[in-house]
Amino acid sequence: MYTKTNWQQDITALGPTNLNKIEQGIEDAHNDKVDKEVGKGLSTNDYTNVEKTKLSSIETGAEVNPTNTEIKIAYEANTNTNAFTNSLQTKLNGIETGAQANPTNAEIKTAYEANVNTNVFTDALKTKLNGIDAYFPAPTTQSNNVYYCDSSIDLILRVDPSSLLILQSYTLSNSSPQGIGGTSSNLYFSGDTDDRLYLLNTNTLAMISRADAPTSTPRGVGGTSSNLYHCDLNDNLYRLNTSTLAVLQTVSAPGTNPTGIGGTSSNLYHCDSHKRLLYQLNTSTLASINSVSAPGNQPTGIGGTSSNLYKCDTTAFTGDLLYQLNTSTLAAINTVDSPANPTGMGGLKSNKLFIENIVYNSTTYKIFPPLSLTT
Repeated sequence: MYTKTNWQQDITALGPTNLNKIEQGIEDAHNDKVDKEVGKGLSTNDYTNVEKTKLSSIETGAEVNPTNTEIKIAYEANTNTNAFTNSLQTKLNGIETGAQANPTNAEIKTAYEANVNTNVFTDALKTKLNGIDAYFPAPTTQSNNVYYCDSSIDLILRVDPSSLLILQSYTLSNSSPQGIGGTSSNLYFSGDTDDRLYLLNTNTLAMISRADAPTSTPRGVGGTSSNLYHCDLNDNLYRLNTSTLAVLQTVSAPGTNPTGIGGTSSNLYHCDSHKRLLYQLNTSTLASINSVSAPGNQPTGIGGTSSNLYKCDTTAFTGDLLYQLNTSTLAAINTVDSPANPTGMGGLKSNKLFIENIVYNSTTYKIFPPLSLTT
């Protein structure tokens, strides 16, 4: 047991010098001591004022290293951020490029009318409709329209194909038409009284222009899709300018007394009343390719639409007849009585058929039996 006596002996053994060192050590230790505070322990992880300030600035519930998705959700949950959300992206994808907000009625109308196959009733169509005479409807492109003209009272007429009631007429002032026919889009006739050739409006049948015929005895006029031809009683065949009606080419007819010329889209035909022959002609040289005897007694006109060929015949012996012909053999396919004395027959290549006739004994129109000839 270590007693007080033992302690005193140890102190004496140390000596004054060592005692002074021990005393100084105790004093230094006392000066360096840290007072203990209630509820606190001593450690090396001291909580500084800087750390306290940092901790105070962190909001309650703050999260360390949030993900992009968490940041996006948090951001878009705020108002007035102009955030480009998924719903806005979907909405933008559904809008066509160039789409216009709140277009005006005029803009909608213009955009709609610019489309095809809408059957829109445009201003142009309204103007066209207003310009059509309510009592005389314009010719259509239906294949059963029938036309003829009457030289005794100088009329071109469109008639109902069944009853032959007049649907449209146009006066031709002293022309005595002898030939009628056309190209793909233009209609022409020749007048014997004034010896002229006429270009007609295909809807109103009004004259667009006219020119002097090459001679004083014009007869047939007609063409293919793009070329126009004419014949006269001087036994000549002509190719004409489709606009000015000027002569581009002249050749002698293969027969005598040529009365009709015309064709389909690509083939050209000619007839003469003296030899009573029908000819297929070369469209360039106008030379005869083939000739056959004409059905009937006196062929006065020949011409066609795009693919069908027709001929008219007037005589006291066999009557006034209209024929549909085979375009290769020129044989008659169909024959019907003519409403009057036909002198020319032809049509546009858009399937409109025209007939010219002369009525010698009457200027009163009558209803004839139904005409079954079709184009």
